[in-house]
Amino acid sequence: MKRIILISIISILPFFGFAQLKLMEENVDKIDFSKPNKGQNMKNYSHWFIGYAGYVGKSEGVGADINYGTSDVFSVGVRYKRKLAEFFALGAESWYSAEDFKIAQKKDKVIPTSDLHKKEDLRFNNISGATYMRFNFGKRGNILGKYMDLGAYGTWSFDIRHTYTDKVVQVNKINGYRTVKTVHKRLVYTNPLNYGAIVRFGINRYVIYGTYRLSDLFDADFKTMANVELPRITVGVQIGLHK
Repeated sequence: MKRIILISIISILPFFGFAQLKLMEENVDKIDFSKPNKGQNMKNYSHWFIGYAGYVGKSEGVGADINYGTSDVFSVGVRYKRKLAEFFALGAESWYSAEDFKIAQKKDKVIPTSDLHKKEDLRFNNISGATYMRFNFGKRGNILGKYMDLGAYGTWSFDIRHTYTDKVVQVNKINGYRTVKTVHKRLVYTNPLNYGAIVRFGINRYVIYGTYRLSDLFDADFKTMANVELPRITVGVQIGLHK
């Protein structure tokens, strides 16, 4: 009886082996062993981003106060990252930004003049570029993960505008008006080229960042008349438009 059972087991083993072999062959054919060459944690990666920030810290000197609640910076740009190691990368980026300083209307105001208005602002439309070092933290797959960036930037203000609005007396209902808006362009008392430092802390697409402007927005001639400067620090958030 034992011999019959042993012979039966031996006789059906080839069928199990064949079935197992076929199963392995089918699974192996469907598995892709190639390494991915595209993605956030690959050697080369770039993406678009948008950002929003506000100004931090006081203006320098007397008479250069701004309204912090409405003064802001909007930016949109593209960022490139070159991975050199699991924990380190170098990168470069370029972006457009609109910096808007809402000038506080106080009696001691000196920027850009001492005249008081209903509303007044200095707007800098910029094209900027930067290089940075990235330090990665923790384990991650093919995603950006947690990181810190340290970098330096340069800015060209291609369009700087001084805008103010005033109340006026309505002359009549035909040709009268209640307010008038004045725009001054090609300002001679500002510096079109500026530079500074950047620090960022990010988790995947979400970033908290800060900038510190090392250069002065007003030129040397203006500073001889009014030694003031607008806030140098911005703090804000960015969202990466990742693929």
